[in-house]
Amino acid sequence: MRTEETEKVRQIVHENHQLTVRSIAKQANTDRETIRKILTEDLDMRKVCAKMVPKDLLTRHCL
Repeated sequence: MRTEETEKVRQIVHENHQLTVRSIAKQANTDRETIRKILTEDLDMRKVCAKMVPKDLLTRHCL
């Protein structure tokens, strides 16, 4: 069970939600795969990425 690790990761993410998995792993002193599992399975989080692109770029590529 990852209870202690999960709480540590929850606290790290609560303090700064813009951290990378790599930086969370470094702070929590554990490997990235464990952090990924804690974030997705235990804390029910997901990765969300968004980029602003020109509107005509979207319409040109969607046709």
